[in-house]
Amino acid sequence: MSTLLTTLLIVLAVGLVAGTVLVFRATDLPWPMIGLAAFTSAVCFTVGGDTGADLTGPDVALVVGALAGLATVASAILALTPHDKQRPHPSRLPIVLSGAGTVIGAVGLVVSLLTS
Repeated sequence: MSTLLTTLLIVLAVGLVAGTVLVFRATDLPWPMIGLAAFTSAVCFTVGGDTGADLTGPDVALVVGALAGLATVASAILALTPHDKQRPHPSRLPIVLSGAGTVIGAVGLVVSLLTS
């Protein structure tokens, strides 16, 4: 991989983690974090699809992209389920789950760069 592309992907991974922290602290709504997790999954699949063509097995970025996508879908399902009106705040589980998917995806991008 070229140096420019490697630098860009590292900056993108750091930006994804920083965006996760900012969105996690900024809002109680799950949809911004779910959108960030979906973007992370798309980036991981794009990078993994590019670098995995010459490998015998799946690339690390493809695997963590699938994990981030799974966390995105699970957190979207959890966010859509009705919650108890007597509780003052809805559950933060969808936010935490999609945030974990984003961080796993960002770390997987860096690991994929180190192993390829």
